[in-house]
Amino acid sequence: MIKSMFVLTLTLVGFIFHANADQRPSFDIAKDLLVFQYDSKTDADDIHSIAATGSVLKRIGYEDFNYIAVAGAYGRQPGLYIPSPELFDMVFPNNWVDAHNQRIDAINAVYSKAKQTLNAQGQVWVMEAGQSDVSAQWLSLLQDDFNPAQLKQQVHIVQHSDWNEKMTTPMALEFVKRYANYHRIEDGNYTNNSTAGFYEVNQQFFDEIQADPTHGESWTLALQIASHYNGLEGRYRNPIIAKPAGIDFSDVAELIWILELDEIKDVDDFAIWLGLRGQ
Repeated sequence: MIKSMFVLTLTLVGFIFHANADQRPSFDIAKDLLVFQYDSKTDADDIHSIAATGSVLKRIGYEDFNYIAVAGAYGRQPGLYIPSPELFDMVFPNNWVDAHNQRIDAINAVYSKAKQTLNAQGQVWVMEAGQSDVSAQWLSLLQDDFNPAQLKQQVHIVQHSDWNEKMTTPMALEFVKRYANYHRIEDGNYTNNSTAGFYEVNQQFFDEIQADPTHGESWTLALQIASHYNGLEGRYRNPIIAKPAGIDFSDVAELIWILELDEIKDVDDFAIWLGLRGQ
């Protein structure tokens, strides 16, 4: 079904995210689609990001979101993949696809959900927790169904990482920038910029998230998987994950940006927003 390789293309129950002064588009929970794409190659930060994404969905309500998650949405970087199917099953039950083992099927699944959303006058929002090669492939399929102006206006790809851009196949990166509404936001590995920063040692969060009855099971599993694979067999050794109580869900800065949860600036703010502790 993939006809051309790189020809590419989200209001919460009571929440409507309003455009700000620069007229950035707003996510509409009633109509829009969220696509969570994780490369998991070779950095274990995606594993923490999967658990953090699940916590956002639980806080607002899974039933209120139209979403699909993609495992193995990587580009041209070398190194070994980090498999975590049990975590995807736990966090995204019956609503994730495996681009590592079944890439064409995964691309077609995202294409199908995106097409349905666009036909219903919704928008598609991509949390690009990795490279944009997979986005380029399913967006290319949408070009047979929608005109370029519609795709440029209604498909939003959000990226926060220089490294992810560099590891995207150049043709794919050029494609998504040209045919989708490509939002390059500031890096979620840092605080004190325009996005949330989720890269730090935080013993309080590390303990309380695992003890929480709502979030604990998925986070405990994610922390175990990330710790096991971090630096294993030549994979990237994430220095913060290697430390006791090290936390890195930097890719979720993109989801915080999409949902316009501007009160969340760091891991402590995230914990307060989840209700793990008071102000």
